[in-house]
Amino acid sequence: MLPLEFTEYTRKLFGEDRWQRYLSAFDADTPVSIRLNPFKIGDGECIFEDNRGDDVPWCRNAFYLKERPDFTCDPLLHAGVYYVQEASSMFLDRVLQQYMPSDMQQALDLCAAPGGKSTLLRAVLPDGVRLYSNEPDRRRANILME
Repeated sequence: MLPLEFTEYTRKLFGEDRWQRYLSAFDADTPVSIRLNPFKIGDGECIFEDNRGDDVPWCRNAFYLKERPDFTCDPLLHAGVYYVQEASSMFLDRVLQQYMPSDMQQALDLCAAPGGKSTLLRAVLPDGVRLYSNEPDRRRANILME
């Protein structure tokens, strides 16, 4: 249940039609998207062939899955062949493709845990660019070391 103060404010802000669509989104299935690691899987290699949905249009090597598998038991996940990531977070790929300076020498991810942005950055950055990944929250930093 959403807090009453939030509900009243947001309903007024959205208007009734948009508010009802917002509420119905809570009952909808959450899309599942993954991004392949180009350092661990070659072009044309397929995983999730029977479960593969549409490509994520703003990110290379990324696509939606038709249904959510049990990722915890998948050795390909643990080997880093792919990363489960919300498609909206993958927009960084498009931004970097368009705006990354050609003479870039280093990149910094200051909120790096659990590692989605850093792994995407590493895949997009040209060879020779040094990537620094740091997580200031000590509780989240351990996952980054993995």
